[in-house]
Amino acid sequence: MLRSLRPSHPAAHPIFASLWSRASAGGTSLADAARFTDLGRGPKIAEAMRGLPAENALIDGEAVAFRPDGQSDFGALRTKAGGAKASLVAFDLLGLDGEDFRQRPLEERRDKLALLVAGASDIMFSEALAAGGAVVFAHALQAGP
Repeated sequence: MLRSLRPSHPAAHPIFASLWSRASAGGTSLADAARFTDLGRGPKIAEAMRGLPAENALIDGEAVAFRPDGQSDFGALRTKAGGAKASLVAFDLLGLDGEDFRQRPLEERRDKLALLVAGASDIMFSEALAAGGAVVFAHALQAGP
């Protein structure tokens, strides 16, 4: 599902991101619709979250299993082996060390997120696409499943 998040500056393009899961450092609880970690999946993500330089971080992102060619393999997440190799693609920082960031501008949250996850193993920062929604959608269709 693609969702447009409108930046505070009206001249800027919307930022598009696929929303799927949340990850939280500190207690390293990972929550998502499929109860991903309750099934023993996502150990690399949990370990990466524990390694972040924060007591607590609420990160919005997507668990992704990558094929050898670099393409994502959503179906692999349904298996224990696929879940074991999953990484987190992070695109929003909703809270940090007990502070709620949800009312802050998206650009500020993403800047802080980029710094937080820089160099983290198995957490990748999802760069914003500097294009309109129609261009992004057309490219996604061209790239295929």
